[in-house]
Amino acid sequence: MSISSEDAKRDNIRTTLEGSEFRKYTAYHIICEACGNEYTKRRYNSNDEHLCDKCRYMRNKKIKVKESVDVSDVQTKNEIKFEKAIVEMKKQVKWDPRYDHCAEIAKKRVEYYGSVPEMMVAIQLLYLGYVITPQQKVGKYRVDFLIESIKTVIEIDGAIFHAKQKDNREAVIQLSLGLDWKILHVPAELISKDILKLETILQHRGKF
Repeated sequence: MSISSEDAKRDNIRTTLEGSEFRKYTAYHIICEACGNEYTKRRYNSNDEHLCDKCRYMRNKKIKVKESVDVSDVQTKNEIKFEKAIVEMKKQVKWDPRYDHCAEIAKKRVEYYGSVPEMMVAIQLLYLGYVITPQQKVGKYRVDFLIESIKTVIEIDGAIFHAKQKDNREAVIQLSLGLDWKILHVPAELISKDILKLETILQHRGKF
């Protein structure tokens, strides 16, 4: 296994086989640390700066224009929420170095999450060893988390989550994915109280 493959597997980076019939290569689907969009490269290294071409260009342009401005301490609202998610998780789990690593991976997609419970779920799913796709488009909708390996979608339900056209949304998602997929609705309140129950929910496919 190459260094790229080893790093990708450890960081839950999705890979596909691309190219022509006579010349195949491995494409690494990397999440841009700045915009959260996915881009592909033929190599992957955990220690590299992961920016898509557009964000790399914009970053370099800003550096040239404002070299004297330090924005390293400026946080977005979601980055502040993410720190809160880690604080809440540390109250519930035995935090170890692997949690730190999973949190680093989850934070690369911080703008994809809509709430603190969603951020907690992202970290915990990675800790449990799942490769996740947050905010995956399914039909005309987006789902909170898609786990292809176990054909499962996880939706984190708030107090008024998808109140409008809920039945139609569910039907579109189910038919788009296939009847062999499971859609799990997990109350945000449950996650906030006991994130460890997420593993039990997945094992029993939604019975909690």
